Amino acid sequence: MTTDHWLADFQTSFAQAATDLNLQTLDRLVDFYVPEALFVDPFAQLRGRAAIRASYRSMLVNLHGAHFVCEDWAQLKTSGPSPETMLTWQFRFKVRSNTPEVCILGASRLRLDADRRAIAFHQDYWDGSALLEVLPAVGWLVRGLKKRVANASHVMEKS
Repeated sequence: MTTDHWLADFQTSFAQAATDLNLQTLDRLVDFYVPEALFVDPFAQLRGRAAIRASYRSMLVNLHGAHFVCEDWAQLKTSGPSPETMLTWQFRFKVRSNTPEVCILGASRLRLDADRRAIAFHQDYWDGSALLEVLPAVGWLVRGLKKRVANASHVMEKS
């Protein structure tokens, strides 16, 4: 099987596991990572399957209806021992069951271990303030700061 063919199968399977993610299917998603994988996002740097699993589990337990909508793949590097690919996604959830759904747009860069056909490095790119602004304790502060920055940038554009 060529790297391109393996990569396409991997992408399809990973996207399906992410889309189907819940507490019962969590281990299926975590199995896509090598045991010593590194996962980085705006709030954390995690090493190993246990830490990655704990992070996904916390998300599923603490947010209502948390789920991913996988969108598009881009090939960054398809040959060699560490092919790289990029996935764009939506992360949808509610802070409380009776609050509006939040949608955070993001992308994941995945560096794969071709021999083990698993993720060695996963970096998520998304606006961390989008999460903070919907949290009850700090949301008002983040929304206020974003408004001030937006107003300041409009003033700078006019000068």
